[in-house]
Amino acid sequence: MHLLRIYCFLVLGLLLSTKGHSQNLSLQGRLTDTQGMGLPYANVYVQGSSRGVTTNEQGFYSLSLPAGTHTVVFQYIGYRAETRTVMLQAGNQTLNVSLADESLTLKEVTVNAKDPDPAYAIIREAQRQRKRYLREVSSYRSMAYLKGLNRLTKAPKKILGVELELDTGVVYLSESVSELSFQQPDRIKEVMLSSKVSGDSRGFSFNQASQMNFNLYEAVIANDDFSRQGLVSPIAPDAMSYYDYQLEGVIQEGGLLLNKIRITPKRDQAPAFHGHIYIIEDSWRIHSTDIHLKKGIIDFIDSVRIQQTYMPLDNGRVWVLASQKLDFTFSVLGIVGDGYFVCLYSDYVLEPIWERRFFNNEVLRVDAQANKRDSLYWESVRPIPLTSEEQRDYLQKDSVELVKKSKPYLDSVDRANNKLTFDKALSTGYNYQNSHKDISWIVPGLSSWVQFNTVEGWLAEADVQFRKTWENKQVLRLNPRLRYSFDSPLWNASLAGSWDFAPKSFGRLSLEGGQYIEQLSRDNSIAPWVNTLYTLALQENYLKIYQKQYLKASYRQELHNGILFNTSVEYARRNPLENLENPFRLTYFRNQPYSPNTPLRPQGELLENEVFTPHSALVWSAGLRFRFRQSYLNYPDRKYLGDSKYPTLRLQYRKGLPWADSDVDYDLVIVGANQSYRLGRLGMGQWEAEAGWFWRQERLFFPDYRHFLGNQTIFRRLNFGLGDYQLLDYYAFSTDRYYLKGHWEHQLNGFFLKAIPLIRKLRLREVVGINYLYTPDLPHYFEGIIGLANIFKVIRVDYVRSYEQTRFLQQGLRVGIGF
Repeated sequence: MHLLRIYCFLVLGLLLSTKGHSQNLSLQGRLTDTQGMGLPYANVYVQGSSRGVTTNEQGFYSLSLPAGTHTVVFQYIGYRAETRTVMLQAGNQTLNVSLADESLTLKEVTVNAKDPDPAYAIIREAQRQRKRYLREVSSYRSMAYLKGLNRLTKAPKKILGVELELDTGVVYLSESVSELSFQQPDRIKEVMLSSKVSGDSRGFSFNQASQMNFNLYEAVIANDDFSRQGLVSPIAPDAMSYYDYQLEGVIQEGGLLLNKIRITPKRDQAPAFHGHIYIIEDSWRIHSTDIHLKKGIIDFIDSVRIQQTYMPLDNGRVWVLASQKLDFTFSVLGIVGDGYFVCLYSDYVLEPIWERRFFNNEVLRVDAQANKRDSLYWESVRPIPLTSEEQRDYLQKDSVELVKKSKPYLDSVDRANNKLTFDKALSTGYNYQNSHKDISWIVPGLSSWVQFNTVEGWLAEADVQFRKTWENKQVLRLNPRLRYSFDSPLWNASLAGSWDFAPKSFGRLSLEGGQYIEQLSRDNSIAPWVNTLYTLALQENYLKIYQKQYLKASYRQELHNGILFNTSVEYARRNPLENLENPFRLTYFRNQPYSPNTPLRPQGELLENEVFTPHSALVWSAGLRFRFRQSYLNYPDRKYLGDSKYPTLRLQYRKGLPWADSDVDYDLVIVGANQSYRLGRLGMGQWEAEAGWFWRQERLFFPDYRHFLGNQTIFRRLNFGLGDYQLLDYYAFSTDRYYLKGHWEHQLNGFFLKAIPLIRKLRLREVVGINYLYTPDLPHYFEGIIGLANIFKVIRVDYVRSYEQTRFLQQGLRVGIGF
């Protein structure tokens, strides 16, 4: 999950900000060094204001101004700033400016043993002022222009055996203009007023200025979408444990003395930057930064460079972020590329008057007209001139967009992609696409059809997926399933369908039915491929199944932001199944009898016959999920959920209805909560707790029990949440009375291992966790977990020990996917 979030964030959305002004007069030109080389993404702004622009990659700029006299500042990190007074009267005016390298002078200081370099004294002063400047601006509103470009420089033809059609060159180019509002300590609201995506005139940018959280006044820069671990600021209270400092000199700029300090991490793989930070003498503010992250600090990213510049407002009383640029290179699964995102803030309004309840859980709203702006609009507001590469990309992709979205073109592409080949049919499966109608069929590869268990023997199961999407983002899904046993007279088939009728409130109606094989656990305790492997190789048939003829209807929808309601009703005829008389077996490793298809009790006895005999069941359930202060992103066509600092609460009620010929009559109430959290440099974690109680149990059968996700194999379940037990029997402690369960897991993100030479190069992550369960048959069951994640990027290995109260039970290793 984090791999997808990090990759999408860097490749599709890590974008930054500003807004220009529609004016009749323009000051334009090029900013270069003394050798005539263009200075990319330098700041050009009107002195004493937040009105400004940024140069493009070739150093060209265009600043819209009203007629009159203006003092304009030209600034670039590492060069001496220049100020020019210009008079605009009519038409456009050209002004080219050349910046000289910054002139450094040494500072007269007294050096002692404790402070081997004068930089340490300056950093200590900045540390003392850090909190003051962090809270200096109580609130503001600004305009934010965001532009990002991503290129592929190398693309493989296949990834993990799957053929790809990836072109090198620019794969993503987007601009947006937003109004950004902020109030201490952390209230943010962003309104995207305009959006432009190259080659997609109907699309909306994934830009979000508020997610660019690189505030060095924060002790730890924590941004889940950018880095799993907190990055230590060079002026954090304990920064001297992470950094070495060197004062390279002092720069005179506009009446200010700037201390240029080189920062270097004390050890490789430390969550720290290297580069330069400029501190203003006497006030000890951050003036600008040019910092880098070494390879290995961020997964799949080879290099990151962050440049920031601050500017004074209110006659120098406060300083605010003026611009920010991020360059990066990346490589993942053979895909190599680079890109940049540039941000320019303008038109700051300090301490604006907010309307009542202005700040709410909506952190981003995209205007419905945002993607309908024409080229004249973008020419008037764009504060960074397009480069020749960007102009070419817009021209080429926009000109061919109509062609690529036409029915003849889409049909020709689909004909090529829809060809069925033998290797596709065997391995990855067959994907049929009708792009014009936005319809797709997915049939899994034949190699995934074959299974084996002791009840059905050898069998083939086909699980087909159909999807149809409309322009309003409503979605129809169909899922026909067919299951045929070669060793027993069992044919099973079912059809499930769902309709996402209200995308912005997650409204969905579902209907399914048929005759099919189900695991006794409602959550499918063991994966069929794992059971096949263990049954054939070790004669361990952990899968326990039954057959049901059923019809089920479901409904879910968000009633209010953060309150999700779900309900379902199912009628089923349940039939127990028995093992084949002589199921197939391999005897290379072990030769033992298969266990019966009926689960065993803790003492080893079979369940009593009346617990699971043929019966009918009418079951209704309803639930509510509360995510308090759930943040969200409001796009015109859908809603995306954000984070919440508070626990999520779940309430679920399940009732067996003794109506008509239904044989069940019971009531189950479940209450649960879960939460994710961060502990700065100590990593991140999550916890979950749940309690349930059958307060009526007149009549129920084993499928109605509360089952727990156990595990008796070496493989972890392929889920990225909590809720599993790694050493617990699948069914031995299922209950029809009451239970209490809890799970906690924390990833230290290499906090300790990164201090060990050689080991730190592996970029492993320490994992610790505890699982707890209390039932009438199993009081105070514990599992302790110590593990390593990120082995070869994707593998996780855990060592687990289990206890009943203080009595040791067993231990084992578990292997699975773990980013």
